[in-house]
Amino acid sequence: MHFLWLLLAFSSFNLSNCYEECDEDICPPVVIRQQIPNLEQLPPLLGEDKATGCLCRGFNDTRSVCFGRSGCTRMPKFMKIQSPWFKLTNTHITKLLPGDFDQIEHLRDLQIEGNYELEFMSPGLFQNLSSLVNLSISFNTKLKTLSPDTFTGLTALRRLFLKKNGFDTIHDITINLKPSMVPNIKTLILDWNSFAAIQSNDFLPMTNSTLQELSLIFCRIDNIDQEAFVPLKNLRALRLGENTISSDQLSDLFERMFEANIDLKVLNLFYMGFKKYVPKRMMEVIAKMNVSHLNLSRNRFEVLKNESFPYMPNLEYLDLREILPSNISEDAFLNFPNLKTLLLSANKLTSIPKAVFVLQNLIYLDAQENSPAVNNEYYFRLQYEQFSNMKKLVYLNINFNGLSHLFNTSFVGLTHLEVLELKNCSVFHIENNTFLPLENLKMLNLANNYLLHDDTIPNVFWSLTKLEVLLLGGCKLKYISSGPSNPFRNLKNLKYLGLDKNFFTAISPTDFLPLKSIIQIDLSSNLLNSWEHRILSSNENITKLIVSRNKISDITLAMYQDFSRLNSVDLDQNVIHCSCFFTYEAYRTFTKDNYSPGIKNGSVFQPPLECTYPDSLDNVTLMDYLTRKEYAESICVLVPEGVYLFLPLSIIAILLSILAGLAFYYRWHIKYWIFLSKLYLSRKGKIRPKREKTGYTNYEYDAFVSYSNEDRDFVVKMVTMLENNEPFFRLCVYERDFQIGTIISESILESVAKSRKTLLVISDNYAKSQWCRWESQICDHHRLFFENEDGEYVDDSLILIKLTSVSEHHLTPTLKYLLKTRIYLQWEFDEGKQRTFWDRLRNTLGPTRLLSEVTRM
Repeated sequence: MHFLWLLLAFSSFNLSNCYEECDEDICPPVVIRQQIPNLEQLPPLLGEDKATGCLCRGFNDTRSVCFGRSGCTRMPKFMKIQSPWFKLTNTHITKLLPGDFDQIEHLRDLQIEGNYELEFMSPGLFQNLSSLVNLSISFNTKLKTLSPDTFTGLTALRRLFLKKNGFDTIHDITINLKPSMVPNIKTLILDWNSFAAIQSNDFLPMTNSTLQELSLIFCRIDNIDQEAFVPLKNLRALRLGENTISSDQLSDLFERMFEANIDLKVLNLFYMGFKKYVPKRMMEVIAKMNVSHLNLSRNRFEVLKNESFPYMPNLEYLDLREILPSNISEDAFLNFPNLKTLLLSANKLTSIPKAVFVLQNLIYLDAQENSPAVNNEYYFRLQYEQFSNMKKLVYLNINFNGLSHLFNTSFVGLTHLEVLELKNCSVFHIENNTFLPLENLKMLNLANNYLLHDDTIPNVFWSLTKLEVLLLGGCKLKYISSGPSNPFRNLKNLKYLGLDKNFFTAISPTDFLPLKSIIQIDLSSNLLNSWEHRILSSNENITKLIVSRNKISDITLAMYQDFSRLNSVDLDQNVIHCSCFFTYEAYRTFTKDNYSPGIKNGSVFQPPLECTYPDSLDNVTLMDYLTRKEYAESICVLVPEGVYLFLPLSIIAILLSILAGLAFYYRWHIKYWIFLSKLYLSRKGKIRPKREKTGYTNYEYDAFVSYSNEDRDFVVKMVTMLENNEPFFRLCVYERDFQIGTIISESILESVAKSRKTLLVISDNYAKSQWCRWESQICDHHRLFFENEDGEYVDDSLILIKLTSVSEHHLTPTLKYLLKTRIYLQWEFDEGKQRTFWDRLRNTLGPTRLLSEVTRM
């Protein structure tokens, strides 16, 4: 129930430090950003204060939080909080009274945020928190005022955040910030309150205060008295963005601050409603104040030219994001000889303005989101050798611009560049030697570009010998070339490699071989399966591997060995089967006498991953399975490698061999069953042969004669009797009518098709002959049903002549069926009866009869 906001509460850990150590206006460029702590797991429960109904979670050595939306009406006093950072949030507390924080006097950071019923904070509340450095009382919308002496005792306080409460009068706040009360205050953040106006005496209680930073962003201020900030003699940073104060009034205010010797360095005037032109008088006053960091973003300046800005030799940082100029002249920035940081993002530029290239001292240039790659309306162009005079540039950000091509002239001159951001730039072609001028590059971000190079990583990084971070996520890559074309072959100093959100299915053992200094590899959101050969055997410095959201199901021995040298492995959102992971080669590792698992660090898998199979290991973490002897011994069956693949293939091969043997042995029975089925279905009208399959309508032969060579004498006599006497039949006999050189099987099929009837001369020799058996089978299947001109089916295409008795042992199922179901002519050796035989044979070879008229003779 409280999971989401609790994570948000912890995510703000040490957020207050950013105002002093790294403000949005003065943050230096970085190569490797700090990793955000993994907050996916709920922090452990520290306990419940039953007296107040508050719950507390956290880590006593770093941070903790107390909450209780369903209860928690008072500050919990019986919880032992030992962490130096504490947050009170999402409670029903209406009042905070003296003594509420006495049990946490050691605190350095305290946040009282998101308590929407808090209305009152008593004087002396913090009197014992003498070690407190950072205090945030924010997002408490019912808290409209502070009583005098509220901050008594905060002698070490340096940063105070009072953002988005119900305050409407600044004086009620500053009366509690007298130098005698908070002698070390440096930062005061009052953003998102509704002050409307700032009077001349509002900051008078803070006269001679040590305050250096004041933020009044989005406070709905439309009037500031020019004397308002005079008491703040040490003020160095002022933020007035998102208020509606006229440029004339600001000019008077800054003029008075200049006269009062307030040495302002950082000035934030973003989104103040300035339109068309940069306010000239205001800029002249700012120039006199020696401001080094100026934010004018989100105002609307149509034209920037040399006259827009006075000569400002002290200006080092200029923020012109989202000003949407229609024209920037080539001399627009000539008056900034020492400018080091220039932000020009989101201005719909089609290229980096020529005015930028006169800034020879520029270190940081941000021109991202000008020509968005998503709409492809126009491309962002990098001109020929345009950076040749920018020898000092260290950071270049052109993310989210439609570049399409990178040429070997694109970055000429950037010899000191350390960070190059090219994320989401629609880059699909990188010319050879493009990165050759970037001899000092440490970070290259090419994420989310469709690099057209046969689905492999392009071989263009060979010159980046000092590169430490390479990001290639979302580039639709599938392979890493090996050998001399390995794209990482010269990246000896690479520490972080991002290959996430690609289409890798496998990683070769040589892919990461050149990366001797690699610390972290991100392969998340790919299509990786378990690997059988080590991929990190030569990477001695690697500490973290991210392979979440892949298709890994098993932990092989090679993976186990790779993981054993890491501090952290992210396998989240893989379905891990905790079955027998290791093969026979792992036997020495998992034996009763010598059990020494390689993974020593119990937290190597982040987040902790549980086995999903088998059910007996439900709720057992993968780490427990790999490191506990009983799991390995009770489940793993140690067999030689390859057996799990060989055994099922062998069983399938044996079964197929047995089936093939049985099919061959019973082939005639199978054909006979098929024949019976077809006959049954056809007579029931279930199947009906197509008319075009009935054969020739103008036959070449009256009959095809199928016989055994042993019965040749009878066949010669039969041919003589039928062909030389009326009605003069034409017979097909293979000895005479088959064409020499043709394939026998094809000739038989063709002759059967060309013959009106088929004569089978059956004898014991015929039944024993393999060819004769096959011919009878062909005749049976090809001449089984014949359709006459009236569409009726007849069944007299086969004529059987039984020459001699046939042994039952030699009969095939087809011959046996034919002799039992069809009328056959029996040859008579008695010469007196032979005349009747020839007459009956001639009659049978005559015109066909209907199937219904066929009767036994």
